[in-house]
Amino acid sequence: MLPEELDVCYNCDNAGVPGSAIVMERISNGGNVMDDIQRLGIVLRHLIEHNEGHAEDYARWIELARSNHLTRVAELITEANEQMKKGSEALRSALNQLGVMPAEDEEHHHH
Repeated sequence: MLPEELDVCYNCDNAGVPGSAIVMERISNGGNVMDDIQRLGIVLRHLIEHNEGHAEDYARWIELARSNHLTRVAELITEANEQMKKGSEALRSALNQLGVMPAEDEEHHHH
């Protein structure tokens, strides 16, 4: 069993990223016990949305590196972005394996 208070996105909370508190509230479910599969579904959707939210950030930093003639830095950031996309694909596969469809009220936009 997962702990009642599961810290989904420690880094988001520390950085004050909007949305992370909502995820935490949904996981603790106001003190009610939530099914572990439901919790995993919420966590996986959050992580996928989190990654997708950073895609725009990566594009901005790649362009900044290129505009400063830092070709290798731009290449490495591009590589990191591709790896994150692969990670999101794996998270989607995990979500599909759970067989949990996102409920309308569970969807939120991270960035």
